[in-house]
Amino acid sequence: MAEIVFPSILLIGAFLAAWLSVLAVIGSMKLTVYRPGGFLDVIPYGIMFTSALLIAFSGRNHAMLVVTAAAPLPGVVTWCQRVVSVVMLLASMERIASHTLKHDVKSPNLALLWAFIAFWLGATAAPMLFGAHSTLSHEIFYPLIMGLAALLANSAEAGRIAITTRNAIVLFTIASWLMIPVAPGLVLDSSYSQGYIHGVPRFAGLAAHAVALGMIVQIGLYCLWVHPYRNKFVNFLGWSVLLGALFLSQAKTAWVSFAIGAIAMAQIRGEGRLIARAVNSRKPVLGIALIIIMTLTACGVVALLFMAESRSSVERFLSSKEGSQLASLTGRDQIWTAALAEWHQHPVFGYGTELLSASHRASLGMPSATHAHNQFIDTLARAGLVGAVPLLIYVWLLGWYSFKYAKHTKGLSASIFLALFIRGFSEIPFSMAGYGHEFLGHVLLLSLLAGAHFDLRRTPSTQMPQAPYAKHLAASLP
Repeated sequence: MAEIVFPSILLIGAFLAAWLSVLAVIGSMKLTVYRPGGFLDVIPYGIMFTSALLIAFSGRNHAMLVVTAAAPLPGVVTWCQRVVSVVMLLASMERIASHTLKHDVKSPNLALLWAFIAFWLGATAAPMLFGAHSTLSHEIFYPLIMGLAALLANSAEAGRIAITTRNAIVLFTIASWLMIPVAPGLVLDSSYSQGYIHGVPRFAGLAAHAVALGMIVQIGLYCLWVHPYRNKFVNFLGWSVLLGALFLSQAKTAWVSFAIGAIAMAQIRGEGRLIARAVNSRKPVLGIALIIIMTLTACGVVALLFMAESRSSVERFLSSKEGSQLASLTGRDQIWTAALAEWHQHPVFGYGTELLSASHRASLGMPSATHAHNQFIDTLARAGLVGAVPLLIYVWLLGWYSFKYAKHTKGLSASIFLALFIRGFSEIPFSMAGYGHEFLGHVLLLSLLAGAHFDLRRTPSTQMPQAPYAKHLAASLP
């Protein structure tokens, strides 16, 4: 009897859940009467809020030398996360339904849309279903739904998402600063000894790691550059808290990628004048300044590598703790070797979603390696060739359209892509296993490319658009 009753209850529950989802989407579509643009721009707030909430109640303490197990989250925090997840999913499904039902809306970027779906199927769904070690999780569907909604965004929606991304990151960073006197061990790492700012604690804020904080504030700085606050004091405050967090995060990868993205944005927004001024023989001030900066940087690198003329000093440095970690890329080479070994054993569908889970890390003796610290290697080991091939195609298309629409988005799409691409060498910014703060830059980039495609499809081919996306939003900037 139980063999029949239990499946029947599950079937009825699934049926009711489906109907409730349909009714909720219809209800959210009715709410657009009061807000015609929908509520897709709440996603940045939801992502940053849940990320900060989970870290704030994680019990993390950088002052403890021994890593302890994460404290169980209070029930209120868990329910807050669920409510926020439901709100973001409803906002996304409402946009998907609205765009699907509007026959006058131009078709989306089909190449990028299908590449996104193929990447999700190959790198997320396939290892969950066919991987050697996998578990089922409903969280993998959240990035799919949000990403599809972002790919259907028009220019106005893309502009609003960029603005709310700016606001969410600024608020997140201010909250991180305010936690210093309240819980310094939560946001500051005083034991960090690999940075260039000796004696200054590493600032991780309410991010999962200081490196993640560097990525978050980098995205916020780009959005603040393109969409500044109208109030000068608020704008100055935003730049100050973000630049300060980027500097004290001591994330060298974030420093380099931010500099590269800033140069690209300055070049795109200046319509080519930056390089032209740098090589202008009549006004050589900028060119000379760049040469001096590059020379001093090169001298600094040489001074760090060759602290004395003798070879023994270099050998002593490389044999030290800092030198050995630098030579081994802070231990990432061992993680890469372990991940590639798993791929060799499971070349088609990969190890599965349990790659570098708690039990897998324990078996490898790598308790801190939560992922493979490289987007391609992590996808290859986790999802095999079925996930790695769509990843290469998807990232290539993202880069192509990011620079194709760079001028239209005022350089924002190119800078964000460069940030994600460079970060992919040491982290996994394109992971779609959940909607953590890593996913924020990803979904923002998708909406920007969709908005630019919407504008260019709407504009006749013989006439270039007079202004980049969402110019009418300038009047609503705070």
